Amino acid sequence: MLNRNIDFKFKGSYADLYELSMQKTSFIERDGEEFAKFGITLEKVEALKNLMQEFVSCEKDEQLMVRQREISLAKADVSDNLRVALRKLISSIELSFPISEMEYQKCL
Repeated sequence: MLNRNIDFKFKGSYADLYELSMQKTSFIERDGEEFAKFGITLEKVEALKNLMQEFVSCEKDEQLMVRQREISLAKADVSDNLRVALRKLISSIELSFPISEMEYQKCL
């Protein structure tokens, strides 16, 4: 797995980012005529609000970590079952073939 260092430009928390974006969109809505001179329209503000709503609805880091832990535990259970099945298979091979035979060595 490739380990990447991501450098975020915003150094605050996610809650601070959301609060700041809410504050700025309310300023833009309040002073819409002044911002329209700079090409910032209400459609752009609505698009920003949609992005903010999408950001809020994303799963939080803690939720993702819990889900990752659950998947890891399930994967560990499956690997344990595979090990047990493999041990049974090897045991049956050992009973079927004498250790000195070449066919047995190929099976392992």
